[in-house]
Amino acid sequence: MTCTTFSIRLDGCDACVRVCPVQALRPSSTDPVPEPAEGCTGCGRCVAACPMGALSLTGDESEALPATHLECEQVPPSACLPRSRVVPCLGGLDGAALIQAHRLAGEGPRLVDRGLCARCPSGGGADIHPSGAALDQARHLLEAMGVPPARLPRLEPASASGALGATARDPAIPDASRRAFLGRLGLEAGRWLGHTVPAMSVVSSATGTTSPTPPPALAPVPPPRPSTARLRLLNACLELARQQGLPMPHGLFSAMEVGDDCRGHGVCRSVCPTGALFRRREEGGSTALVFDPCHCIGCGACERACPEQALRIEARRDDDWRSPEVLREFGSRTCRRCGSPFQAHGDESECAPCARSQAFARSLSRQMAEREDSARIADPCHPPEAAPDVPGVSRA
Repeated sequence: MTCTTFSIRLDGCDACVRVCPVQALRPSSTDPVPEPAEGCTGCGRCVAACPMGALSLTGDESEALPATHLECEQVPPSACLPRSRVVPCLGGLDGAALIQAHRLAGEGPRLVDRGLCARCPSGGGADIHPSGAALDQARHLLEAMGVPPARLPRLEPASASGALGATARDPAIPDASRRAFLGRLGLEAGRWLGHTVPAMSVVSSATGTTSPTPPPALAPVPPPRPSTARLRLLNACLELARQQGLPMPHGLFSAMEVGDDCRGHGVCRSVCPTGALFRRREEGGSTALVFDPCHCIGCGACERACPEQALRIEARRDDDWRSPEVLREFGSRTCRRCGSPFQAHGDESECAPCARSQAFARSLSRQMAEREDSARIADPCHPPEAAPDVPGVSRA
């Protein structure tokens, strides 16, 4: 299953599907909104995994409350540790939530591991704790900001005594909270899409009756949008840095280099899902390819899409992330063949389509000449007819 809203730009992103512990998200080539099946446990791990923040849970105001411990909702309130906050699933927390919790509490937080994940459907039966990826990200960023190791977020084993009676919800019994989760999930994804595809009807040739059919599989390519997941992480780090006078971590930002092979055709810009790469008109009529490190999620779509492989993304090693940077500037010229304006690279005098057409014509003419030479050598008494000239192309 891929989220149609962003999968076109993210090369078929299926992060939410891969992380779902019960495979409750179903593939759909027609519906832009993920479709959780009845087996959904409401853990929110798909929300934490989405790189764009296209999925979210609403209605939980407890994230703004300071807490040194985070407990799974399977633990009864009487068994929870002091200063703890209950969440649907520890695996549903992302790095931004952990950094925000650290800022509010001044330490940690400690994710209380009572050993319940192994028998909980939301745990997925994996050897690695469901919160492992988010913990690694939060610890790495906080450590880079200068937070002492003793105050970093971590798993804290705790006795399951008092929580042994707590069992995971039966996924076959959809309770009110899970129904609300499914409703919020679909509503939020629908908001991001910004439109709905109307249903179609088809008339049966046998009965003459009308029956509904799925909407068309093809959907318009969505415009680039800033990643809300990225913005949450940035804001969490910025608030902590301002509050405690800490530096921003370099690893939070990417750096991009563009080689001399770049031709400025804009394929990289067109596949960027967040608008981190964009084109800007400069003074004097030139056009610049501009990169905004704050919006880059490091998906690598631009690298993979570049025909010349002229782009390279790497971790940033400096503090120059606060404003967009010009990667390449192209002058505006008029193609000497077709008369269309194009972004010139070096001393180019033809636009890319004309240059490709000329290269193809020259290659075709060369192949035909080689065939004539081969035929003449094979039968010198009956030379072949001369190949027709290609208009505008020299045979030399």
